[in-house]
Amino acid sequence: MDNYQLHIMSVGTIVFLFNLTRAHKAALFFFATYTTTLHTLPPTSICKNKFAYLQKKVYFCKRKASHHEWLDRLINNCNTKQIYTTMILNIVGYGSAVLKKVAEPIDKDYPNLQELIDDMFETMYNADGVGLAAPQINLSIQLLTIGFRPYDEDTDTFGEKIERVMINPEIIEEKGEKILFNEGCLSVPGIHEDVSRPESVVVKYLDRNFEEHTEELTGMLARVAQHEIDHLMGKVFVDRLSNIRKTLLKRKLGDVAAGRMRTHYRMRYSTKK
Repeated sequence: MDNYQLHIMSVGTIVFLFNLTRAHKAALFFFATYTTTLHTLPPTSICKNKFAYLQKKVYFCKRKASHHEWLDRLINNCNTKQIYTTMILNIVGYGSAVLKKVAEPIDKDYPNLQELIDDMFETMYNADGVGLAAPQINLSIQLLTIGFRPYDEDTDTFGEKIERVMINPEIIEEKGEKILFNEGCLSVPGIHEDVSRPESVVVKYLDRNFEEHTEELTGMLARVAQHEIDHLMGKVFVDRLSNIRKTLLKRKLGDVAAGRMRTHYRMRYSTKK
């Protein structure tokens, strides 16, 4: 939404504001407050209603303040462009029923799918995650997003960002040895454990345009994909730990399920303290 945000950053702009009529000031205040609070508005499924509401406000401001061409152009801009903003969604915590269910496959007619995918990427990056499955946002459907920049230990640098959208993914082949790697999960905050997984997998999936892919994944991408596909199968990474290890983690897992673990991102739990 950068194209719609108003940034008052100079004394000259402040001086300009003194020369505006009351209606112009009201218009500027409306646009500033509206555009800076878009992330807290209702879900994207009612974007059309939000746009209609904005159009009514814009019409009122335009009718009352028509002397400044600069503001007229700004108002006309918002009248003619579709307004959409991604949303940061709540992440479901360990212990919730949706994380234990096998997710349902979807087709291209699933409502608001493209907006949902964008919201999942936004939610994932906001939580500093590298992968997110739909059950983690309380939707039991076979959809996941992956995004990260691979780290090269030899050069101590990060490579170009890798992103994937996988719809109805299926692991059709496992390759190589099983490797232990320390994993965490946005739905299980505060807990990191070594998990054994194949170093390479072949995955068949549909992308966001419902084009089919069969791709061999290796390294970090293979690890993240397997972790997220587990979510679609009703599993979290701690389910892959030994019984002894799960027993030792029982108290921590109870704290997570009860919502007693603090996170810098928004979460929802099956029970509340």
